[in-house]
Amino acid sequence: MRTLVSSVLLVLASGIFGPTPCVSRTHTNNWAVLVDTSRNWLNYRARNPYPAEIYNNESHAINLYHGNVEVDYRGYEVTVENFLRVLTGRHDPAVPRSKRLLSDAGSNILVYMTGHGGNEFIKFQDVGELMAQDLADALQQMYGKQR
Repeated sequence: MRTLVSSVLLVLASGIFGPTPCVSRTHTNNWAVLVDTSRNWLNYRARNPYPAEIYNNESHAINLYHGNVEVDYRGYEVTVENFLRVLTGRHDPAVPRSKRLLSDAGSNILVYMTGHGGNEFIKFQDVGELMAQDLADALQQMYGKQR
């Protein structure tokens, strides 16, 4: 598996968070889309006390990252366009399955984003901006397509 090289990442993960409460009777799988939209760490005011570690609860008993998490998009691949394509499933046919969110009507999906922004937007690498309405539209499309 690939390891984190850059602070900018988008990770698609299936089933790493263990059991979750079912929202519907047809729940079949769990997905996480983790996005760091900053180009680097220079602007962060508060440092993470657990660098390169991801925990599924506050007891910190299990480090889910442990150095072998596959990062699907990194560096300049982390764009507003790619993020919205991951959510909506509107990929170029050349995009491999490993870089797609293969969710369905039975999926629980966690989307976690961190970075800098302002009122109703978040910046992607100081170049692009994801507007709140664009994210809302993508989530509505996911719902409509039962993703």
